[in-house]
Amino acid sequence: MSFENRYKEEVETIELSDDARSRIAATIVQAQQQEHTDTPLLDASFASRRTLFFPQRWIPALAVAASLLAVVGGIGITTRVLDRHPANAESTAHTDRADADTTRVDTDAQTASARNTSSYEDIYAAVIEAAGNRWEEHNPGFGDTLLDTALRGISPARAPQVDAEIAESTASREAMDEANTITHDAMTGADASTDGAGAKEYSTTNVQVEGIDEADIVKTDGEYLYLIADNRLIIARAAGTYTTIVSETPLIKASAIDNRYPIDMFLTDDQLTILFSDYDFVVPLYEPKGLLDGLLDLIPGNRRYDSFWNPTQSRTLSVLYDIADRTQPTLVAQNGQDGDYVTSRLHEGIIYVVTTHNLYQRPYLARPASFVPCLFADDIRTPFSPDRIVIPEHPESASFVVISSREANTGELIDSHSLLGYTSTVYMSKDSLLIAQSMYDTQIIDSYIEDTHLVEHTREGYFTQLVRFSIDGGKLRAHAETQVSGELLNQFSLDEYKDTIRVVTTVSDREYKTYTDRKQGFSSYESIQDGPGSNALFIIDRTGEIIGQLTDLAPDELVYSVRFDGDVGYFVTFRQVDPLFTVDLSNPTKPKVLSELKIPGFSQYLHVYGKGLLFGLGMDADEQTGQTGGMKLSMFDTSDPTDVTEKHTLLLDSYYSEALYNHKAILVLPEKNLIAFPADNGYAVYGYDKKDGFYKRGEMSLANAYQGRGVMIDELLYVCTSDTIAVFELERFSLLTSVKF
Repeated sequence: MSFENRYKEEVETIELSDDARSRIAATIVQAQQQEHTDTPLLDASFASRRTLFFPQRWIPALAVAASLLAVVGGIGITTRVLDRHPANAESTAHTDRADADTTRVDTDAQTASARNTSSYEDIYAAVIEAAGNRWEEHNPGFGDTLLDTALRGISPARAPQVDAEIAESTASREAMDEANTITHDAMTGADASTDGAGAKEYSTTNVQVEGIDEADIVKTDGEYLYLIADNRLIIARAAGTYTTIVSETPLIKASAIDNRYPIDMFLTDDQLTILFSDYDFVVPLYEPKGLLDGLLDLIPGNRRYDSFWNPTQSRTLSVLYDIADRTQPTLVAQNGQDGDYVTSRLHEGIIYVVTTHNLYQRPYLARPASFVPCLFADDIRTPFSPDRIVIPEHPESASFVVISSREANTGELIDSHSLLGYTSTVYMSKDSLLIAQSMYDTQIIDSYIEDTHLVEHTREGYFTQLVRFSIDGGKLRAHAETQVSGELLNQFSLDEYKDTIRVVTTVSDREYKTYTDRKQGFSSYESIQDGPGSNALFIIDRTGEIIGQLTDLAPDELVYSVRFDGDVGYFVTFRQVDPLFTVDLSNPTKPKVLSELKIPGFSQYLHVYGKGLLFGLGMDADEQTGQTGGMKLSMFDTSDPTDVTEKHTLLLDSYYSEALYNHKAILVLPEKNLIAFPADNGYAVYGYDKKDGFYKRGEMSLANAYQGRGVMIDELLYVCTSDTIAVFELERFSLLTSVKF
């Protein structure tokens, strides 16, 4: 018999009372905390990782636990199996949904569909329901730590001794605090024309909603440029020909075991907030896998070093730097939240961060931190309280959306909420934060007997669930939950205008019938509808009710870009040609298509380019086959919404640009007659003339420009890459200087 099977048989003979489990858990936690202060770790950066243990550290805990087992009730030989799941872990059948075009509504998430919970038990049950049999696939009960085995099945109320574990302190890594700032002396004598005392004109990050800033890798205040490049913070004095680097600050500690890296940043006055992704391995390099396994490991020669599943746990950090002295940024505060970074926004001095926290290991009821997300404030890790967690009516995954709001200048937490589920699409206006979850659903819409067969009519496809949070000075409150058919493209598929929410989706439902012979058990299938489907637009009021919609638009095509402009909406679909739809939204209950322009290719990004003009960046394509060619610039004349035309086009030699899928990579300044973006292995700059169309203002070959950003300060263009700042005078498009770092 294998060791694993022998282990399982032995474990299944153990019967422990809740009291025994609580006492064992408390003893282990106490032993771990004691040993934690006495045992050196591999690196100081692991001080926050309670997942890294070595066998010798478990000896005191194992010995005490073994004694405790004997005192409490002995290792009695019984026939009862350990309860591996205190709550039923079987997958719960989906509640039948109404047609995909209908909505589930609740005007206040405190009550029904999107509801706040009152206890960890409620959340735990919802997580188990949403997870289905996810954790059973990984051999439940085998691979647990001794602490996990003891904690399984204990409710928080029955285990007050483990409060220290629930609110565990996680010391911050020293990577930030020990970062050495490399300072360069700023060159003096900058020319007065680029360093005058008056206020400078400068561009900002290209955003979706005016007044709502979005984090990016490059920012400016008109005097300095701030770049995240190669895990460094670069600050440069923007002075035309005399542009110089004033400081370089390492953002992470050079270490093979450091899994932290910077993503984006915000600039507010004399503060920079840099957002980091931080990954921890949640399974230790080696630890006992269960109660008996731990005891057997004490026997000389019985040590086993098995390889087993190694998931990771992620968190997102918001690190605040004081940059009043640009030559030496100073770390002020480090806060954060569990989960992979999704997006962030800055509005009126408040930063909103959204992450998705996935549960990779089976949770334990006595440890809320194992099944709810945590917030981090300097060195303190605190699980969300139940009243800050919203559970949708039909949670679809064992993960959480985590939302926090913080003062940009201090890093202080204002509010936080969590939503059971996940998100990849977030929209924010000045009043609302929309969390969208596009999910795949299968439902039997009809079932009947035909001769000897059971016939089941099945529909499957994507639907999108929306939860709206109101924002008021950083205070968050969950409101209506709404469901619409179809899948979102990106954040531009969502918009809020005059107390309504507009949503554009691609609907790709598939319908089929299954014929099952009731005697023989054989099944056959008949396809009823199978294909890309069509597209739809929905208009939703503040209560979550769908008040207007357009469906069955552009059959067999997919949405490629969307842009809303007040009472008008534009969206592009594509399969072989590019229909640009113009939709009148002035009456939200009766939206109507005003025009449908079909042209070769498609636009992946749309930008209102002044009155009566709409700019499109996309790809050319063959009208017959739909095969894409090079990039394409389009300018649409929208002065007559009932007859939109493509006024000018320009086909490019480039085939790729980050701007095709990341709007922050493109700089569009109609007032400066400037359209600029990275293209292939360089940076391209174009202008537009209403009579003659697009023309190239300049193009430069810059290494590492694929993630480049262009910044306009007065009449100069600063092109920032991962290792260079190139400064151009636009009138003649001449290079003034190129600064390496």
